[in-house]
Parts: sequence; C-alpha cells; structure tokens
Amino acid sequence: MRFFNKLNWFEKSILKYILLFLVVFFFGRLIFIVHNFSDLSDVPSSQIFLSFINGIRMDLSALSYFSPIMLLLFFLYYQFEKKLFLQLFKILMSLIFYLYFTIVIAELPIYEEWQTKLNSKALSYLSNMTEVWRTATLGQIMATLILVPFLTFLSVLLMNKLIKSDIKFKSTLARKFAIFIFALGLGFLGARGGFYQIPLSASAVFYSNNRTLNFATVNSIWSLGYSYYKESRYDDKEKYKFYSEEKSNQILKDFYTHSVVSDSILRIKNPNIILVLFESWSADLVDSLDQTYGIMSNWRTIRKESLNFNHCYATGRHSEEGMLAVFAGYPSLASSYLMGFTDKNGQLPTMTKKLQTRNYQQSFFFGGDLGYANIKSFFYQNPFYKINDEMNFPDTYYKGKLGYHDDALYGEMYKETTKAKEPFFIGGFTTSTHSPYDVPLDNLKQYTEQENGYMNSAYYADSCLGHFYRKCKTQEWFKNTLFVFVSDHSHPTPIKRQYCSADDHRIVFMLAGGALKNEYRGKNISKIMSQIDVPNTVLSQLGYNTNEFIYSRNVLDTMYQPFAYFLDKTCEGTVNELGFVRYSLVDDKVSLNKIGAKVDSVTSISKALLQKSYTRFQNL
Repeated sequence: MRFFNKLNWFEKSILKYILLFLVVFFFGRLIFIVHNFSDLSDVPSSQIFLSFINGIRMDLSALSYFSPIMLLLFFLYYQFEKKLFLQLFKILMSLIFYLYFTIVIAELPIYEEWQTKLNSKALSYLSNMTEVWRTATLGQIMATLILVPFLTFLSVLLMNKLIKSDIKFKSTLARKFAIFIFALGLGFLGARGGFYQIPLSASAVFYSNNRTLNFATVNSIWSLGYSYYKESRYDDKEKYKFYSEEKSNQILKDFYTHSVVSDSILRIKNPNIILVLFESWSADLVDSLDQTYGIMSNWRTIRKESLNFNHCYATGRHSEEGMLAVFAGYPSLASSYLMGFTDKNGQLPTMTKKLQTRNYQQSFFFGGDLGYANIKSFFYQNPFYKINDEMNFPDTYYKGKLGYHDDALYGEMYKETTKAKEPFFIGGFTTSTHSPYDVPLDNLKQYTEQENGYMNSAYYADSCLGHFYRKCKTQEWFKNTLFVFVSDHSHPTPIKRQYCSADDHRIVFMLAGGALKNEYRGKNISKIMSQIDVPNTVLSQLGYNTNEFIYSRNVLDTMYQPFAYFLDKTCEGTVNELGFVRYSLVDDKVSLNKIGAKVDSVTSISKALLQKSYTRFQNL
C-alpha cells in the first residue's frame, strides 16, 4: 500500500484501468458459467475456478487492444488537466462496457444452439433483424433490454469510484512520457499474449476436457474480434490453400472414381418426389433418445418400410448449409457461406434444375420467412412454379413466433399433391424443431432438464409427420412416389455429444414411399456418407448424368468409398471406416486422431475438398 501511495495519478490510473477491466470480464465470465451450469454438473469446483485464472491472460490481451487511445487520454489529462480528456475516456469506456455485455448476453442463446461463441458468421444474420427478433425468446429479449444497461451502469459506477479527477501532485514531463511509452509497450506485449513465442490464439486458454468450461475461459470481446481478424487476415485466394492445384486434383482424382453400376432401388424411372428437410433433426432423436423416451414412434413405423441410411453426416451446422448440400451437393465453407451471395448460389447445379428437363412440376413450402439468410434468392433461382412461405399460408393455422408449425406445412404440402400434375416434386422445410419451440402441444412433458423444449418439439414434429405420411398412403399417386427425408443439420441433445465429433454431426436420411422396390423396404444401409451425397444418390436412381455435382457422390455406386467430412467454424471433421479425425482450422493441426497411422492420407482428402470448394466459391 505504501508503494501504491508513492505513485502519481497517471500510474495509479493505469493500474485501476487494468483492475476495472478484469472485474468487468470476471462478471462476464461468471454470467456464461451460471447460464451453462448444467453442462458443468460433473466438473469439480476447483476446475471451474481455474476458468477465471486461466482467462486472465486473454482478458489482459483484450484490454490491451483498447490501451493506446486510453493511455493517450490519461496522458493528455495528466499533462494539461483538461477534464475533456477524462470525460472522453469515460464515454469510450462506457461504450466498451455496453458492447461487451451485449456480446456476453447475445452469445448465451447462440452457444446453446450452435455450441460456439458469438462470431462473425453469427453476426451476418443480423442483416435480417426481423428473423432474429422472432427467433429470440421473451427471456432473451428481456435479458438484452434490461441486463445489458444494468451491467453497464454498474461498470460505470465502479469506473467513477476507481478513476477520479483528483491530481494531488505533478510529475516531470520526462517521467510522464517514460511511463506512457512503457505502458504502451506493455500494451502491445499484452495484446499478443505475453512473452510467448507464439501469439495468443483462441484455443491457448483451453485447459479442460469440458467444452463449456473452455469456452467460459475465452474472453467474449476478444473472441469476436479474433473471429473478424481470421476472416480478413488473408486474401481470399490464400484462404484454405493447403496444396498446389495439381496436388489437390491428384488427391481427389482417385477418391471420386465411380462405376456405371449402381443398385437400383426404384420401381419406376420418373417417380413423384416429396422431399422433407427436417429442421435440426439429430440422428440421436430417432436412435438413442427414441429408445429411451419413445418420442419418435411415427418415424419408427415409417422406417420399417423404408430404406434408411444410418450413418449420414451433415456438412455444416446451419440451415442454409444443409439446403445447399441437399439440393446442390455443395459442402460447407466454414468461415463463409455461399447462400449469402445471390449471384453465386444461382449458378449451382441443383436437383430441381435436373428434374426440370423431364417436366417435373415443382413447388416448395416453408412455414417461416424465406428471407432468412438469403435463402429466398436460392429458391427463386430454381425452377419452382410455386414457392410458399409464411406470407402465403392461410391464417386458419396456428402460428408460432418463428412461423407456421409442421402441421401447417404438411397440410399445405398435402393440398399441393391433390392439384399437382405428375410427375411432381414437392419440397418442404420444417420449423417446429427450431427455438423457441412454441409447438401447439396441450401437455408438454418433462423429458430431461436440458433441451426439454427441443425434445417436446421433436415429439410434436414426429406426430405431424406420421399424420401426413398416413394421409399420403391413401392416395393413388403414393405408389409412384419417392419420399426423401433428410435433416438440414444436427442439434445438441441430452446425450451431450462432443462438439465437432462424428456423433455431433450425424443426421437422418431415409428414402420411403411406394416407388421403392419391396426388397429395399425395412433395410438399413450402414455406409458412411455425407449429406452432400444426397442429390447424386437420388438423381442417379432416376438415370441422370450427375457429373455437374462435382462434390456429391452416389452412395449406392458399387465403387463408393465410405467417407464424410464436415466443417464447423474452427474445425474440420472426417469420418471413414477407420474412424474419426478432427483437424483444427485455427491451429492448423490434427486435434483428435482416432484413425491412426493413416491420418495424413485421410485428412488430405478433406483439406483438398475444402480447398477446391472454396476456390470454386471464389470463382463462381
């Protein structure tokens, strides 16, 4: 304390500035931990406490980025004693506090849904604020409107308590300037993470086997800034440049070898097609969770007379990625998303463009807003004679916050079957298994503490599907119809799959209907496949040349090599018959190897695919 009293105002204020930020970041981290405490039920309290200790390095880095302007204002105030400089400091700090707590509160539902902190890709959805507002629950809205100003107010009170304008004694200009330069140097050192050889990275503060605890350790405002930095660091032509063009072509040449021989599973060449894209249906819903809770009885019944692909993996974690995979066979791009580029997504080959050559009458239905994530631009550049979203649904249906629920969707799809000219293609995208899960159930059940809303919505969605399918079976056209059931992406479940693992990305894919040959009914195909293989597999059964779908493969081809890869924001996962490997796109190295010695040859295929698909995205 005697040492502290010998410091001048400038020196004391620098230390108080650091303390102020550390306290603010402490409460931001505490909010994240409390909100996600159910994920930490089996974690010792000592491990949770380490989150606050290990996070200090990143906290210091975060506050260091603001240091140059703040130190300059301190210096100017101490030199000239003009309160304007101190007032400017406090205004800027107040804005930073508000921004920080907005990020902290906003990323709570994002982490629940996507298992990631707020990043540049998530912020891209703010272009459609109406959809964001409708997706948010009342609690989330109230938290943003009340908690953020309240926490900012408390932070400002603490700032005013710590940093005052009472300059009791002056120092020489030389000392002031020396302290300014020294503090500025420490700020630059702090920003890079200290005296370590490698600058601070997003995973540098990870220390636990518990994913939520690791993400609690990551500073929220630093993480968002880092996300933007990684997006803009390289010229587009350099991003995901793992190999020369010649080498990447050679890697993929053998992988994409195919035969002209394929199992024929259909009775007719040009069946009607009804495609249902399920929102957030994890494979766990129809497997482990159904066995435990019996929530998917209708799916179970349909599966007994269908061809089920039980090792299908989603290419990404978002609906627009799933749509491009299912309709166009295009893989996820991790840090960028193709759907957002109207001029690019319209150039892709799609199932519907191929079906147009045989005069299929095509329509698409969605109970929500197709303006979300620029999805509307994609469908309107495809040959649908009718595209209906919530604006076209009759108001006689119950409407939730996000849009019309699955009963309304299937009702409108069924109406279309009674009017459509055969052969027809009718596509539908469900909404009920997306938050806020306000499904019209009279008696909500308590399945689990976590994801209870998701589980109830799945039970409801399954009942709607069963009702729709049973009605379709009574119609004459059913015998000539192929049903394609597939998820857009997976979702966290009470089983708590590890993030960016194979099980975390496993989804449903099933072919059903009267067009299916009897010998394939009730059969399971256990080949490992990707969601991007859906269009090639379906179109190949109809006898189409699918060479345009350069990333999509026919699972029923006799030379098909079991393989799937997927991308999240920071990692790439690869699954084949040998096992699973996870590759960190942040640290540019393998972070989990369950394949063994052949890991390099397996990951080379995934990296070549990412490189080629991203390069094509640039060139579209």
